[in-house]
This record gives sequence, C-alpha cells and structure tokens, in this order.
Amino acid sequence: MTRIKLTQSVLTFVMLLLGAATAHAQQAFEDKYVPAAAGGSELAPLPTIGIVPTGTAPLNPDVATQLTAAIQKQLEVAQDNRFEVLTRANGTKVNWAFVVRNGARPAFDAFTEQFADQMQACMHSLADDLQVAVVNSVLISSHVEDQEQREIFNAAGAQMLVNWKADRCVTARNDDPFTDQNRRQIVAASHGMLTSAFDGNVFNGQGLLDLIFALNPLFFDVGGMWVTEMVPRLHTLFGAGVNAGLLTVAETTLVDRDQRTFWDWVILVISTQRTIVRPFIETVASGCTRTVPELSNPFKLSRCVTDGRIQLIPLRVDGQDYTTVQRGTR
Repeated sequence: MTRIKLTQSVLTFVMLLLGAATAHAQQAFEDKYVPAAAGGSELAPLPTIGIVPTGTAPLNPDVATQLTAAIQKQLEVAQDNRFEVLTRANGTKVNWAFVVRNGARPAFDAFTEQFADQMQACMHSLADDLQVAVVNSVLISSHVEDQEQREIFNAAGAQMLVNWKADRCVTARNDDPFTDQNRRQIVAASHGMLTSAFDGNVFNGQGLLDLIFALNPLFFDVGGMWVTEMVPRLHTLFGAGVNAGLLTVAETTLVDRDQRTFWDWVILVISTQRTIVRPFIETVASGCTRTVPELSNPFKLSRCVTDGRIQLIPLRVDGQDYTTVQRGTR
C-alpha cells in the first residue's frame, strides 16, 4: 500500500512538472562560436567559444543564479581559471554564457608543446611540395618574398585546417626534414599563437603578421585546434557542475513528500544531493515561505508549484534533465 501511494505521488509530481514545462519550455544549451573582433590590441586574438542557452535566449534571474553557482563551484573544485561564467542584464532577464576566459592568455602556454606537435603533424600532411617549401622558408626567415609566396603560405594554412578537420594530419604526405629541424620555430609559433606573445628574435615585422594570418585558421577557426581542444573541456566542466549542484528531475520527484516543515524538506534535499547549491534552496524559500511562521508550516514542493508561488524550469544537459526554480507570479 505504501509503495502504491508513493508511486501515485511521484506520478502526480511528474505530471505537474510536465504541466510546468508546457508553460516554461525545457531549457537546452548549445555551443557558441564568435570570431575574434578585428582591430584589437592583441597580435593573435582569440575567438570566443562557450556554452549558452539554445538560441542565446536570456534566462530568468533565479535560474541564472542557480546555474552560475553550480558552475562556479565546479571551477573551484577543478581549480581551473581558464573558464568563466559571463552574465549581463537583459531587461528583466539575464544573458548567460559559460566561456573560455580569453583574458587568461599566459595560462594557455600549457598547450604550447601539444599544439606544436599537432601543427608539425599538419605540416607533414601537406601534399603540395611548393606549400611545404614556403612554410619552411617563412619559419626559417620570418619573411615572405612577395604576394605570390604569401598566397601559397595562406593556402598551406587553409589546407592544414582542412586536413586537421578531416583527421588527415595523422598521415604524413611528405617527409621534408626541414619540418623537424625547424622545431624551435614551430614551438615559438605555437607559443605565440596561444599567448599572443611572440619571440621577436624568431618572428618579427611583416613576416610575423603573415605567419599569424596563415596559421590563424588552423589554430582558431571553427573545427581548428583551439576549438577541438577547449569545447570538450567546457562540456566536461559544465556537465559536472550541473550534475553536482542541482537535482535531477527524478531526484526532484523523490523529495516531493509531505514534510512537517520547510526545514525538513531542506534536510531531505541535502541528503539526496549534498552539494546542492544554496540559491536553489533560497529561491524555494523566498517563493514558498514568505513569512517566518510559514517556515514551520507543513511543506510540499508540488503544492507550492500548484499555488503558483514557484515554477519549475527543467534544464537539459548531457541527455539528463535537471531542476531549477524561479519565483512565481503569486
């Protein structure tokens, strides 16, 4: 009998949640890529890549606060300052994004050797002998002879991106020894592209500008090495943060039981998800228990939703649904 009652309660809550989702559609997320703006102070500016609500839709402030708290907590656990949450007021809502922190350029030097290896592999993947010769010449001399050579250099850079995206850099199409002999220049180029700090003893003048222009697609275009490296890291941190900081929809049904007080519900929530973010509980409290005496009244989450005091906003992350709440209109 007890199990039947519990099952009916869970089903009732699921139907209630579906009803809430009808009025407030499930919030999904997508990758966002914004090319680097021209005219900045950096020699090799980074594009902006991140995770945003689908369609870059603004979020309710309550939802944005809970999501931000979950991601910030994960960044503190990971001790990774190469990522950040960006928010900006948009009327009564909030534009929200989880992005690679472009201001952390020195920290990206950690990828210098890895990207140098990948760049060197892509140089070996070039099948056009003329492109190989020009790339090596520019690396050695930091100088482009004329416009014809510049066009060949740019075409080599574009071809390396094509090969990288097609996973063809793993296959050597030339065995030019200069590629390996130019390791110092390759590492210097990788360091400069990642940090925007180039060694003037290796690359300078117009040759440096030509190098940046030719390598920019391989490093920073959609599908290039930067995006390939950083997007999975974004997703890992984002998914881990949401999973640790919020209740899943299934967990939300489990804590939807009649409780003697609001505080008993809080204890049940924390016992279900001990790393739940405080803004989730605070938003429920401010919406459902608006006076001090109400904190000691019998409490049930679905009853609060039915009364219009809060609304449930499901977030779709990595194929899983998580619950955030926003204060209602009543």
